Amino acid sequence: MRKAMMFGLLAVGLAGCGSGGDTAADAGAGDKGGSTAAAKATPDEVPDSKFDARLYSVAEAMDMSVFGLKFDMTIDEVRAVLTEQGFAIPSDYADRGDPRVRGRSLDLGLGPRADKSPGTRQEMNYNWFRMPDGVDIETPSHLRPRNTETIAPWFYVDANGVQRLFSVHYRRGFDPSVDPRAYAATLEKRLGEPSKANRKPGNVMAFYYVQAPVPKGYEADVDDRETFEMDRQHPIKASRSYCLSEMRRDVAREPSRECAAVFAGDAAGQRLFSALNARRKGHPFSQVLEFQVLESGMRLEFRAEWLPEVIQSAQSEQRLRAEIAARKARASQPAAAPEGL
Repeated sequence: MRKAMMFGLLAVGLAGCGSGGDTAADAGAGDKGGSTAAAKATPDEVPDSKFDARLYSVAEAMDMSVFGLKFDMTIDEVRAVLTEQGFAIPSDYADRGDPRVRGRSLDLGLGPRADKSPGTRQEMNYNWFRMPDGVDIETPSHLRPRNTETIAPWFYVDANGVQRLFSVHYRRGFDPSVDPRAYAATLEKRLGEPSKANRKPGNVMAFYYVQAPVPKGYEADVDDRETFEMDRQHPIKASRSYCLSEMRRDVAREPSRECAAVFAGDAAGQRLFSALNARRKGHPFSQVLEFQVLESGMRLEFRAEWLPEVIQSAQSEQRLRAEIAARKARASQPAAAPEGL
């Protein structure tokens, strides 16, 4: 129904939200993101749907930025932008941090100790801090002001082994001069129209969802989504992973009509579409942005979970195809019964 109307940069500026001149963030930096093959292949339109809501295309989502950070930026690009924005890590933070965090972090200046195979997601991280004027970055945690800002960039390993940004978590507390209701209203205006919002006194939540058109080879099924299920992609009759699993189950059987169409279709588009339908720990991968404003403070999460998911999907397909080929080879070999049976 309501289509996305803009396809340019959505720079997420959080400056001046609320009252009392309390600054939440500054406008974003320029486009510094390094595109991967998955990013270049993203659909640039939002399909017609049953939802009367502002939904975003993958291309729009890839153009969004938070504090100048864009999806698929490299570690060096992220470090430069955060430093320019006034964020920093205390000098002894890595030494006093939990060693389990260091062991699972990628190497944003914290030491490379994690798996670097393509598709790997960073599981744990440190926060960067932006202190109020006049407060030293080395201030102990128990003495930091309430309105200290924290931001955590999260990386994945792309198909070429390069670590790139796929998620940003931002937090800050409010001091007494901030009116949370005014802050939430201003924040929504700056971020753009959400796909869904829950506005309650003292608790405002907003969600931004991505919808992609059904790719070539996938056959659309009856759209039985409820009106609140805008985080789901359009139902299809057969997915790529389902068809490969069916082929592995019986390698001698010819693919069904639906699966033959799938295999003849757009493989990259199909993996992206299925990745947008995936979930992890309850989080829908189609959700690109979420914020919550409470009386005590606010949080914002900016995610492109589909980026590592597409890579992992391609790897899973390679393993399945290798297993299918092995089963076909085994089935073609003569199997003589034991002598004397």
